Amino acid sequence: MKNKIKVGITTWLGNTSLNYGSMLQASAMQKLIKDCGCNPITINIGKSRPKSLYHPLLFLELYRYGLRYIKTKYSFSRFMHKNMKITKRFCDNKTLVNYAKQNLQILLCGSDAIWMEQWLPLCPYFLWDFQELEEFPKIAYAPSIPAGELVYPHIEHALKSFVSISGRETVIKELLLPYTEQKVSIVLDPTLAVDEEFWNKKCLKPLIKEPYILGYFLSYAPLHRISIQKIKQRYHVNKIVYINTNFVDVNVDSSLTDYKGEDYKKAVGPNEFLTLIKNATAVCTDSYHGVALSIAFKREFYVFDRPMIQDYRKNCRLPDLFLRLGIDDRYVESNQCIDEMGEIDWSVVEDKLREERKYSHDFLRNAIQKAIEKREIINESQKFN
Repeated sequence: MKNKIKVGITTWLGNTSLNYGSMLQASAMQKLIKDCGCNPITINIGKSRPKSLYHPLLFLELYRYGLRYIKTKYSFSRFMHKNMKITKRFCDNKTLVNYAKQNLQILLCGSDAIWMEQWLPLCPYFLWDFQELEEFPKIAYAPSIPAGELVYPHIEHALKSFVSISGRETVIKELLLPYTEQKVSIVLDPTLAVDEEFWNKKCLKPLIKEPYILGYFLSYAPLHRISIQKIKQRYHVNKIVYINTNFVDVNVDSSLTDYKGEDYKKAVGPNEFLTLIKNATAVCTDSYHGVALSIAFKREFYVFDRPMIQDYRKNCRLPDLFLRLGIDDRYVESNQCIDEMGEIDWSVVEDKLREERKYSHDFLRNAIQKAIEKREIINESQKFN
């Protein structure tokens, strides 16, 4: 039987930062590539980690962050190894390049905010920008530049070896215009490009028996507390449940996660995260992937600003997604906004989502076919050299 084409993916994995969105989009990306008949593997990049349960670093983490942090970290690792194919951890670019040359046929970057200006100069692997890999066919699937500019000194040269380029938000077309003549397609984030059944299979049995409003924030919980109480009243629900996010950035002020005892008490790994969203009466969040997965499960949701990081009104990623899916304004700027919001028309969203999924799947299939054809030409030329 003919071996499947091996596709190497660079993206945020979320396994060290314990970021749910990064981990889940990475697993969905592999599903999309498998559906194209290829064999995906995601590159694991970062500092080496202790393997022994008795390593002093693990005891230090336990002392600093507590048992729930260790359990959450373990649940991320378990999800990653159960649901994805991952390389060994590469701690430097040289070993990564050698691995790619010996083991991969196609190089893909995406999805997530990997092309933001602060990351590319430090992470050339998010463009596969290595001289030794210039001949390799490359694909960009839904990288994001949600705000700011595309800042990378070698961007024009790096993009020349891409057979197909796409972005997650429409603004990427304008940002790439000075650097490439290629068509830039706009595709769905992998979390939405897969169907709901993909996520249903990863959900657990309901974790909370009574109806609840779910809060998932990467900004200060006290800023949203009054509004969430109003949303709770709107749905005649007695319970609010927060997902504890102090593990996403363990250096933040402790008041970030001041949930007043309403946080979910057990460790929340990716499976639990999906389950809590799926079974919520409504979701309150300031997270892109919190919104995306609410849409995937057809959950009513409310978007809050993240003031210490960015103003969503100036950030294109959610307005772009809402426009493409026919979703009205879901931003909570005041409590009055809550009363004015209607329910989401999921029949409209589903129709538009179906169209967007088809376009995204077609893009990826065509991109992989182009990459295979380029790979065959390279292989033929090498025979005569």
